[in-house]
Amino acid sequence: MSVSNSMIKQEARGLLAGRYGTFTGAFLVVLLATYVSGMLTDFISLSTGSVLMTLAAAAILMILRSLLQCGLSFLCLGEARGEQMRVNMMFSVFSVHPDTVILISLYLLFLSIVCLVPFLAAWVFAFTRLPAQAAAGTSSRLLLLAAALVSLILILYVLSRYSQVFFLFFDKPNRRPSDLLRESSGLMRGKLLRWLRLQLSFIGLVLLSLLTLGVGFLWVAPYIRMSNALFYLYLRGGEPAADEAGEHAADETGEPEADEKAPWEQ
Repeated sequence: MSVSNSMIKQEARGLLAGRYGTFTGAFLVVLLATYVSGMLTDFISLSTGSVLMTLAAAAILMILRSLLQCGLSFLCLGEARGEQMRVNMMFSVFSVHPDTVILISLYLLFLSIVCLVPFLAAWVFAFTRLPAQAAAGTSSRLLLLAAALVSLILILYVLSRYSQVFFLFFDKPNRRPSDLLRESSGLMRGKLLRWLRLQLSFIGLVLLSLLTLGVGFLWVAPYIRMSNALFYLYLRGGEPAADEAGEHAADETGEPEADEKAPWEQ
């Protein structure tokens, strides 16, 4: 992968020029779904008072948000390959093996929770096993800080290792979730720090967006997604021209996957 992160970001800006309306609209759909799902969860919690019902509703709405987030990534990947994408095309993921997206999302959620175990264990130890005076002392704070750093490093590792899994899904929708996760891990071998540097390069824009009360995210979020879509393409060898011609990505043996169709080809 000889293309630098700065070149990827420059290309992402070029692709989005004159096309921000489509991707801002798609991001607004995701934001609206997130807002409405939060309101529905609160309503169910207050009206039923049932913890089980609230958790079930939260899980269903989380799955909906995950599918929409994947749809936004799908739009960026298609645009990066020269397709003229439209907002309604983000819903293709609901009809092309949504169960795969759901299983992968749940697995990544499970891994994230596992990564929090060091911090949670340190917190329990500090506030239940130590005397009250010791729990408020410097040593317990250092313990919690160290545990938080360990959990953060583990989460970043998981996110980077499986960062390409949904892009792979769009190219190989008939693959099993375990196969996609394994292939993402293989693609990211030796590229974890490169991917992390790309994500960290957007921190300044994210902070500026916060200063605008979140309005800036309407432009920053598509920019980040498009950059990640291009990162995936270059990671696989940069084959947008082949995709425009209707060819399919090759598997690890180099043979075409003629039996698989990407969502936009359905």
